[in-house]
Amino acid sequence: MTPTWFQTKAALPPRAQAASLAAAVLRKTKTVSWATGTASGESWPEPAVRLTAAQRGLIAANRGIVDMVRYGPEGVLTVAVCDTCPGWLLMGPGQAPARCTLTLRCSGTFVKAVPATSWRPPSEPK
Repeated sequence: MTPTWFQTKAALPPRAQAASLAAAVLRKTKTVSWATGTASGESWPEPAVRLTAAQRGLIAANRGIVDMVRYGPEGVLTVAVCDTCPGWLLMGPGQAPARCTLTLRCSGTFVKAVPATSWRPPSEPK
């Protein structure tokens, strides 16, 4: 089995990048939650998925949000994060709200963390 690598949009806030990676990994491995996956063994999500050291660090640093991401028959339950304040909310299908209303006088906008896209690094054999 050839492992899948993922990449997120660089413009996303780090919290959204972590949720985006988690959503992609959960969908690829057909796992309900990050906690369920890590409980299944130390090597999860490998060999199906490969994460870079930076991606693993990003997920570890944002574990509180990553733990909220879910995968199921209805699709992915992910988060939308404010690009200005620490606010975030859970999101199912659909668009994120246009502006943040979670923090008083916040002028930020929400960015929905959609599943990361797969890619093959240049050094990986085809």
